[in-house]
Amino acid sequence: MSEAEVQPVPTVPKACACCGKRFECAEGGSGCWCESVVLSREALSELRSLADDCLCPACLGEFAERNRRDPDRGRVEPRVQPPEPPPPEKRPRSLVLVNTGDGKGKSTAAFGVVLRALAREWRVCVIQFIKSDKWKVGEEKIAVQLGVDWLKGGDGFSWESPDLDKSEGRAVAAWQLAAAAIAGGEYQLVVLDEITYPMNWGWINGAEVVDAIRARPAHVNVVATGRDAPEELIGLADTVTEMVKIKHAYDRGIRARRGIDF
Repeated sequence: MSEAEVQPVPTVPKACACCGKRFECAEGGSGCWCESVVLSREALSELRSLADDCLCPACLGEFAERNRRDPDRGRVEPRVQPPEPPPPEKRPRSLVLVNTGDGKGKSTAAFGVVLRALAREWRVCVIQFIKSDKWKVGEEKIAVQLGVDWLKGGDGFSWESPDLDKSEGRAVAAWQLAAAAIAGGEYQLVVLDEITYPMNWGWINGAEVVDAIRARPAHVNVVATGRDAPEELIGLADTVTEMVKIKHAYDRGIRARRGIDF
């Protein structure tokens, strides 16, 4: 066969065993090691011990340069490919907030969350365990206008109630409504206003309350308010805030005022 008829050396696409890039190198000769880089027989033998397949010309060139500068440190360490980014984390499940303490603002803070939820077009339910239908609060008036389901299971300030059995019965009924609201999944936010009182008085089963909140659908957020939050409720909560009283107008005989307190 004449020189004019000599076929070019075929090239085979490869992936560099060191950097992973695609390249082409000539077959034959010393395996498929790219012959565009001059390496000694010893260096080539060492390279073969590092990888089962070709190294690309760039990696071979780097090895040759390092070997030229310092024959004792010419080894090419396989380049570690950066790990693939982890899959995006799922949005964390809903949260449980507890507002407790002797200071003012526990319910007020909860109703602030109600406004935020409404702004996000959430379905919201508020169950008040102490307030009765006779107790008209500004938050209820505006919240109902905005679509909040607002339920009252109390008969006023139950610690002053002349009929505690009746008060207990109303609290139990309120919890039944609350448990259904939590488990039903219809709401993204359920506020259990002043639930700690009937829990602490033994009117409703605290373990049952905690279990119901723990077993809630993943999208149902819960805010519970009231003094002396039980430890099991605090342990379940994601965020617990204690309101501390520094001063209170009532201590100087100033009664609750419309527009400020209710």
